[in-house]
Amino acid sequence: RQWAAEELTSDVDTIVCVGGDGTLFEVVNGIFARADAPEIAGRVALAVIPAGSGNGLAKSLGVEPDEVEKAAAMALRRDVVDLDIVRASLGGRTLFCFLFAGYGIIADIDFESEAYRFLGSLRFELAGAIRVLFKRRYPVKLQFGEDDAAGGAPVQRTVHADATGVMVCNSPWMTSDFLVAPEATLNDGLFHIAVGTGMSRFQLLQWLLDSKNGIHLSFPTVSQFKARWVRIEATGSAMPKFCLDDPRRKCMFDLDGEAFPADAPLELRMHDVRLRVCR
Repeated sequence: RQWAAEELTSDVDTIVCVGGDGTLFEVVNGIFARADAPEIAGRVALAVIPAGSGNGLAKSLGVEPDEVEKAAAMALRRDVVDLDIVRASLGGRTLFCFLFAGYGIIADIDFESEAYRFLGSLRFELAGAIRVLFKRRYPVKLQFGEDDAAGGAPVQRTVHADATGVMVCNSPWMTSDFLVAPEATLNDGLFHIAVGTGMSRFQLLQWLLDSKNGIHLSFPTVSQFKARWVRIEATGSAMPKFCLDDPRRKCMFDLDGEAFPADAPLELRMHDVRLRVCR
């Protein structure tokens, strides 16, 4: 982040990010910390060499985690596509993300899997199995602006839910094996929202397994929306509590794999500046 914010020079036309989505998150936030961010966005392309455990953006660009040579060729070819950037406001802080925002079980699996990072992408499966066994519910208030069918201004909707999880997506793939929003594209200007509620442990396990191919969205316990802006507010702590839970534990928001306490509402809007990525 510091390099992109302070040391990126005018002779650079491509930034090659070797790592996972967290690496790209740092570069993106470094760019948008600059006063000349719009000029940088129009001049510099981002290239992704997948070397993380998630690799959601690389997969959304058609690159599998083991296709390093293909990713390198894309960087050299420098054929670019626009990438929507999300401006996230949380407790007076502004962040920029490009992949997804999560709350509930998806965020917990992401963060709790850090203890098993040595397993690579399998860490998500292990953390998911543990979270299914010790299932929590996450009270949430979700507000968002849907397009008006008559072509007017977005219509605000409010959803109160005792949720299993909330996913707000800006790309099809959240990780290389989690097809979270099959209809999403990288530059459609829309948030693709999925809210899961009222799942038994068996349903939750099946839902997680079916997320590899997008079938999870057809579950009757999953509601889908498309929106121009989103506001997520945690209206209570995750429950029920278990003996394995830290009593000081707070609910967390997940922005592109980075953890932020859910002690204030999270507001998401499309930024008016896009970045460009090599495809």
